[in-house]
Amino acid sequence: MRFATPFRFAVLAAALVVGTAGDVRAQQAESDAVTVSAALPNPMRTTSRFTLTVRRAQAVKVELHNVLGQRLQTVFDGRMEPGDGRTITLSAEGLPPGIYLYRVQGERSVVTRQLIVSR
Repeated sequence: MRFATPFRFAVLAAALVVGTAGDVRAQQAESDAVTVSAALPNPMRTTSRFTLTVRRAQAVKVELHNVLGQRLQTVFDGRMEPGDGRTITLSAEGLPPGIYLYRVQGERSVVTRQLIVSR
């Protein structure tokens, strides 16, 4: 089994993030049913926050993933009503420094954003 060098891993991670960002725009253009702000602060040391709103009542799930796509935690899983803006807090507790993706999935749309954990 060949292991990726740090450079190859960095290139792979960058390609994944760039590819994800393009997919986000395409998915969001299809349906703006879910609106997600940028997480601030980014990079984060302990916590970061973003706001989430929906245009119609629907079930929403917010998950934190590593760059390999593995789900690390489910941050929110519930039903939201129109205009029901929520502030979602992401915690860096137990996470090593690196690049992470937070994914917001509604009934008809998926929004994925990048988040960096630093120490």
